[in-house]
Amino acid sequence: MRRRLVVGTVAVIMAVLTVLVPPVVVLLQRATERELEVRLSSQSAAVSAAIADELIQGNTPTVDQLAKMVTPGDQLVITASDGSEVLRYGTATGRTISGSAPGPVGTSVRISTSRHSLDNRVRGPLIALGAFAIGSIALGALLASVMSRRLARPLERLADSADRLGAGDFSVSVPPPSGIAEIDGIGAALDSSAHRIDQMLIAERSFTGDATHQLRTGLTGIALQLDLIAAQGDADVQATTATTRQQVD
Repeated sequence: MRRRLVVGTVAVIMAVLTVLVPPVVVLLQRATERELEVRLSSQSAAVSAAIADELIQGNTPTVDQLAKMVTPGDQLVITASDGSEVLRYGTATGRTISGSAPGPVGTSVRISTSRHSLDNRVRGPLIALGAFAIGSIALGALLASVMSRRLARPLERLADSADRLGAGDFSVSVPPPSGIAEIDGIGAALDSSAHRIDQMLIAERSFTGDATHQLRTGLTGIALQLDLIAAQGDADVQATTATTRQQVD
């Protein structure tokens, strides 16, 4: 019973986590991705403001200017109003996430970063979420173990009392209250049954004792009469009374 309760509780917790964790992971990834896009857009706007004068004058920003504003590992792309590329600085490897901002004279500034940065941001919360899931399972198993002991012990005591009652021990006492109304109700019913059976057996023993006493008194009187007849009768009478006395005995 205890094992079934623990296994059942753990199975329910794992089922709930299986339903809830994937959506949480997806929402966490989307929220982190959106936060990163906003940061890249803000950084693009800051770069656009810093190089606005250069672009308005038709000049190309220098590498030294861009190095101060672009994070290493990110890529900056400036495009003209016709879609042609004005400037590309830095390299972002693999899949990227981008944020953009409008620049002067119809230009657009876009900064991209590798999704590896997103993975790093998400890894910490995912580890915390995994630890929470494992902790929930462990705590659920612990609580289920405690509750199973609380339920199993009074039931085991009831089973022991019922076994003693079945063996003829009607002095069995009710187990101490467990605090669980259903189990305590069974214990009270078992105690009441034991008391009623004990009273019935006492009444039966009393009746049997009285009947035995009265029968013994009558049979003793008959035996005495037979002895008197045998002492005064002839041989045939004595043989008959001897046989009758054996039957009386």
